[in-house]
Amino acid sequence: MNNPSDIFHQKIHQTLDNAKLQLAVYGATARAMEHRATATAPDRIPDFEGQRDHANALKRHTIEHLDHYLEQFEAAVTRNGGHVVWCSDAREAADFVLDLAARRGASLVVKSKSMTTEEIDFNSRVGLHGLTS
Repeated sequence: MNNPSDIFHQKIHQTLDNAKLQLAVYGATARAMEHRATATAPDRIPDFEGQRDHANALKRHTIEHLDHYLEQFEAAVTRNGGHVVWCSDAREAADFVLDLAARRGASLVVKSKSMTTEEIDFNSRVGLHGLTS
């Protein structure tokens, strides 16, 4: 019996030998490059590379000082009557929501769509406990 690694390598070779797929990938790549060139042309976005570098620097700065920005966020939420809960992992976050729902007798959790809920697999975690989200 083939192990998953052997099957994976076999599929790689089959895919690399597929001329129709190669043509489709080449065409899609060429179109993507053309669209990027059009979208970032100097008449559309002056100094695109400089702006991209600046955005990357801002991102790096924010990540390097994330503790400061998270504390600033918490202070603003608290000032406006909200409450921030700090959780160390996905399980702790789901447990907090489950506990809150149980204390309130809730069966439905209303939330916004966010990458965080996807990253911690929130829907299935609370669904296992009979909550709808």
